[in-house]
Amino acid sequence: MNPLEKAPARPAWRLTVIAALALLSSCTEPVDPNVCQKLSDNYLLDSDFALEQQDPQSKHWSTLQHAGETSFEFIIENGELTINKIGTQPWGVFRQKLRTEELGGARMAYTAEIKLDLTPEGMRAFPIGGGLSLAARSGNNTIVLLSKLNHEPRLGKTDWLPVEVIVDLPRNTKIIDLDFIHQASGVLQVRNPSFHRVDADSTACAITPTIE
Repeated sequence: MNPLEKAPARPAWRLTVIAALALLSSCTEPVDPNVCQKLSDNYLLDSDFALEQQDPQSKHWSTLQHAGETSFEFIIENGELTINKIGTQPWGVFRQKLRTEELGGARMAYTAEIKLDLTPEGMRAFPIGGGLSLAARSGNNTIVLLSKLNHEPRLGKTDWLPVEVIVDLPRNTKIIDLDFIHQASGVLQVRNPSFHRVDADSTACAITPTIE
């Protein structure tokens, strides 16, 4: 080509494609192989507790405790749940119950940020502490998998920190209890909970080992 001649102009559509590919390349972050990647939306409803704060009788969350005098306060403010031990009973629970026909056999991650100010003083419940508890049930309500406080920390005084429990749900799972359980003395706080499908083939999504 004569150096004085102009190169032929590229078609407008080609320039658009090149620009789009460049934009995608600059915006796409590399996947961290050490982080368990989520494969679904959050199955938890009202995960910021906003509806529950407006109406404690909302259909998404419920509270329960060991029989006896009222021993736990459940307070929601600014997207944070606070469970405060105020009596002698050994445990209190804030729960969402999922009824599902599609999650049996799936690998799931139950996560949240928690803040603890908990001690074992005077407690007889086991395990002692506060945090995440998950129970999978069959159609006749039999527990087929239980993960209770299977993370660290679950006692002591902390700032906000993430905790995660990864499980394989049995294929006959029909009901899932997703709990924040308080089995200690003091205060447990929770925010940003989630329950997602994750990749069973990823080493970052290995099943959480049981804490003895």
